[in-house]
Amino acid sequence: MFALTKTNYSLKFRIMRVFTLTLLMVLFSSSIMFAQGLQTKVKGVPPTTTIVEKVNPVNTDGEADAYSIDFESEIEWTFDFTPWTVVDVDLLPTYGFTGTTFPHNYEEMAYIVFNPATTVPPMTGDPEIQPHSGAQFGACMAAVPAPPQGNDDWFISDQVTVGDGSSFTFWAKSYTDQYGLERFNVAVSTTGNDPSDFTVISAAPYVEAPIVWTEYSYDLSAYAGEEIYVAIQCVSYDAFVFMIDDLVIDPGTPSSPCDDFDSYTAGQLLCPQSGGLWTTWTNDPGGPYDGYVTDEESESEPNSLSIDLAVLESDLIYNLNQTTTGAWVISLDILIPTGTYGGYYNIMQDMTLFGTANEWGFQIYFRSDGTGFMQDAAFNETEFTYTVGEWTSSVVVVDLDNDWAELYINESMVNGWQWDIDGPNMLGVIDIYAAADGYDDPKFYIDNVCFQEFIPVECDDFDTYTAGELLCPQSGGLWTTWTNDPGGPYDGYVTDDEYLSPPNSLSIDLAVLESDLIYNLDQTIAGRWEIALDIMVPSGTYGGYYNIMQDMTLFGTANEWGFQIYFRSDGTGFMQDAAFNETEFTYTVGDWTNSSVIVDLDNDWAELYLDGILINGWQWDIDGPNMLGVIDIYAAADGNDDPMFYIDNVCFTELEPVAIDPVAKEPTGIRLFPNPVSQYLNIASTANMVSVQVFNTIGQQVFFSDASGNAMQINTQSLEPGLYIVQIRTENGFETRKFMKK
Repeated sequence: MFALTKTNYSLKFRIMRVFTLTLLMVLFSSSIMFAQGLQTKVKGVPPTTTIVEKVNPVNTDGEADAYSIDFESEIEWTFDFTPWTVVDVDLLPTYGFTGTTFPHNYEEMAYIVFNPATTVPPMTGDPEIQPHSGAQFGACMAAVPAPPQGNDDWFISDQVTVGDGSSFTFWAKSYTDQYGLERFNVAVSTTGNDPSDFTVISAAPYVEAPIVWTEYSYDLSAYAGEEIYVAIQCVSYDAFVFMIDDLVIDPGTPSSPCDDFDSYTAGQLLCPQSGGLWTTWTNDPGGPYDGYVTDEESESEPNSLSIDLAVLESDLIYNLNQTTTGAWVISLDILIPTGTYGGYYNIMQDMTLFGTANEWGFQIYFRSDGTGFMQDAAFNETEFTYTVGEWTSSVVVVDLDNDWAELYINESMVNGWQWDIDGPNMLGVIDIYAAADGYDDPKFYIDNVCFQEFIPVECDDFDTYTAGELLCPQSGGLWTTWTNDPGGPYDGYVTDDEYLSPPNSLSIDLAVLESDLIYNLDQTIAGRWEIALDIMVPSGTYGGYYNIMQDMTLFGTANEWGFQIYFRSDGTGFMQDAAFNETEFTYTVGDWTNSSVIVDLDNDWAELYLDGILINGWQWDIDGPNMLGVIDIYAAADGNDDPMFYIDNVCFTELEPVAIDPVAKEPTGIRLFPNPVSQYLNIASTANMVSVQVFNTIGQQVFFSDASGNAMQINTQSLEPGLYIVQIRTENGFETRKFMKK
């Protein structure tokens, strides 16, 4: 049997293998006769007819999707792989096989669906031309070179959204190494699917495919949160057949923890568009339990999910990954139309589809009359009300570590309960089912489904305390005094005379008490942290002060200062680092000022921001223990000023780590204004912004948007009054700020 070799249409052969000595001698003689012709390759002309009639090169019923293609459902010998695309940049004719033909051989092409069983004669006896799986693969035939041009052929995915942990995996090989190994690049585009839009992410100058099927995988996490195209570019030169099979884009975990349905096509079923994020109860995407994406209603424009039993018995599943530890927020927005309609969803601790058994954790019904009820796993009921015809926020916070759950409707707490009654104490799936209570007709809309880890923001806004009473005895151990004597002479009073977040703040007035209040930072020795508070110095001869200590005898070994700051009565102030180097600033007397100190213990670096403006950056540890000991709010002031001021919203928050060179660190210069805000919050940054998220104090994401450039405006009119945390992702990393909605 002969191994097939490549040829152009002028039929200049190469014979590779023989099985008898006699045949070898004959072939040897022939090779001498045609030696000169074998050394010269000329461009061939495709035949006007083929042994097998050509099929339509457009694939009208292939089943590839945006995230994968295995070529099994594609029509053999076609050039179209919808929704994937191919581009033939070189526009050169291609080589074929000696003594074997197939539709479109020798034609200009990029990739073709290759079935070795239907060539003429069949190539099923050649093990080197068999698919990695199934019966078909994608083939890029060698271009007849037009020096220096060889193959430049692109196989391009549809636009897909990827998240953290996303990847592109495929199998590839060279048919033979007789003419050199096949060469390829892997590239990504964030703009379009024209070859000029792509950036190569594989090793330079190209990757060579061996003659055995080899799996390749490329990490796409750098593009988390973006819509991208992925491509394989064949750049072989005068080789033979580049073979690809079983291409899969793993979308990873959405970088935005929410699905707002806005990237999908309205009027089409959800699951096949979701890249595996959604399935049905029977794990049959596109089947009778799927649901339609719609643009008829939306909380975040333009789309939402429509559930209507009159159309489909939707039973949609969002996998929560059998999560067993941590605290998590499962939230969504639901709209029940006016009429006889009702809605329903549940959260399951476990589900047979992904786990071992169906174990319910929580379910909730929204009735047509504006009432509703929730049931825990023991079917204990709690009633609530909502507004029919308007979007309602439903948030379930589940703390698996402490076996506790809470339901919030429109940010008002409805119930708290033991999460695990007799189940596995985990989070299985969200189940959105076309059901309703009583005689209501199941019809409702869902938007902004989110599954995100609860971000505890350790803040004290003093609002749960009683005004007019001392702070420490009310704080449950969060606060003490310098002498560790809660309720003693160094305590301070909670007041409702002034506040940034209503109704209370902390009053410091030396004429009343020599307050010296301590907030323990737990002797923290690693990580990147923000210590923030709001301070108001009244008009008059008053001043204010606080410090952050690296260590304190009360909780540690010795008193070691890290930073202190004074606010003078004339609207000036200064900070001192641990070496007592001073930096001056100005602020507005009589207004609330946000003071934020960010300390990166891993990189020994600190920064002070006032109202979002960088005041100074410095080495945190001069000769101390390089840790965070306590916040010390002391009734002190500079010079002849009288110590009197108010403190609100004291927060100690862990931030995302960033890799920096502390000496060469460039300030981010992020500024939020106005703060407090009533309508529109402006964000300005010296670094290009990538995304912005806003969380309320229960950890619920209330806003997410991609960003670009150095400025952004957020409409806060729909937010309830109170404190919010904004996380800003820039090209330099993450920054966290706070703002107050009036």
